[in-house]
Amino acid sequence: MSHTVYASLSAENNCSILGIICNMSKVDEVNLDEQKFRIISRLNELWWNENGDLVTLHSSSKLLARYIRDEIVRGGIARADSMHTDTPLSDVSVLEVGCGGGILTEQLARMGCTITGIDVIVDLIEVGKQRASSDPFLLSKVIYKKESVEEHAVHNAEKYDVVVSHFCLEQSDDHNSFINFCSKCLKPGGIIFTSTVSKTFWSWLGIVYLFEKFLKCIPVGMHDWDRCITAGDFRQILKRNDCTTIGTRGFYYNYFTKNSFWIPGLCLFYITHAKKNIHEEQHEDDHNCKN
Repeated sequence: MSHTVYASLSAENNCSILGIICNMSKVDEVNLDEQKFRIISRLNELWWNENGDLVTLHSSSKLLARYIRDEIVRGGIARADSMHTDTPLSDVSVLEVGCGGGILTEQLARMGCTITGIDVIVDLIEVGKQRASSDPFLLSKVIYKKESVEEHAVHNAEKYDVVVSHFCLEQSDDHNSFINFCSKCLKPGGIIFTSTVSKTFWSWLGIVYLFEKFLKCIPVGMHDWDRCITAGDFRQILKRNDCTTIGTRGFYYNYFTKNSFWIPGLCLFYITHAKKNIHEEQHEDDHNCKN
């Protein structure tokens, strides 16, 4: 993104600045523009204003957290009899890639899972740590690390029951590599959840043109449409990385009512969840260990 774009992000356009935080905290260090990094670092203290400019991220996280919970239980990762308890995800280990200041991280942790949140922006990791330190329950459930998924995968192969990424994929130059490293962290039989922006005419019209260029509630260039990907193409990437797609749902955020909601199509935002395949030799090894 050009310097001109950043010069236009004045105090009167705070919503646009924080829109960059919402999206660009999810990229790896190789792809992170230095100017974006500085902007995000300066504004990290605004991350947890739930009624402020990051209401979009807060709203979509609430919608997706419930979906993730239900699909983890439905997929047999969590006990079915725990569904109606306060902590239905007890004994489930989760990795969130691109956790930012911990909005989705905390919502999942309060459902009972142990969750590791990683992000490449150290100031946002500190925001998450500070909040967790004041809450004994969160402190026992959440670990934050300043790492990229590539770095994390080196020492955490097949460690997690679940891997989650919320609006990370469209910030990556290499979708296949990103999913490959996420999959490496996932146990065989585990589930990966990925939310992203679809690459369709409607996403260009409804997000890039309408909200960036016409309404200007998002800075021009924040969504790189060339990095977006359709649900069909994303399923092929999952397949190449030994994951079988279970389901995909479309959703949208109404910038006027400030609510996130499910939609029947996959042309705007969508979340896909897939299971990492279990191979016969892995199944035999697990069986022998139990015997």
